[in-house]
Amino acid sequence: MTNLAVIIVLGAPNEDDGTLSPIAAERGNLAAHIYQQLKSSKHCKVLCTGGMGEHFNRSSLPHWQWQQNHLRTLGVDQADFLAGISSRFTFEDATLALDEIDVDTVQTLHIVTSGFHLARVAFIFDALFDDVQRVYHGAKVPVTVDEYAHLLAHERAVMKREHANVRKYQQS
Repeated sequence: MTNLAVIIVLGAPNEDDGTLSPIAAERGNLAAHIYQQLKSSKHCKVLCTGGMGEHFNRSSLPHWQWQQNHLRTLGVDQADFLAGISSRFTFEDATLALDEIDVDTVQTLHIVTSGFHLARVAFIFDALFDDVQRVYHGAKVPVTVDEYAHLLAHERAVMKREHANVRKYQQS
């Protein structure tokens, strides 16, 4: 085990011109803050997720590239980025990250998402990365109370699917 920390920044929507949504920007802001705290004491890498999709990114580039651009403006060194992951949903974020990260060299994963998304993310990443220390970070969610309630309702609604995804993955 090395002194390597990997910060995984989970994707969120962006505009057609690549402008990050407020939710995506807050995830990036929190990831940059964690990076600045860790880089002085640990070897630190950043992995951004998110590809293309009708409901979250119809721009010319995958979401992870827009997030990397944002993180560079916040002081993340280009050399500290791992290759981005063009994922479409949370479970795919985790499975593709597992393929990208050499878990034998990682001391800690710092998974950055939004507060409403934390329970689902922790369930999935705990199941797939059980041999690596994990720390979950929930970014601020700049939405109204009603929008937040809608986001939480969606999270509850998809958990049955995520349980099935994890069972299927563990059986393969």
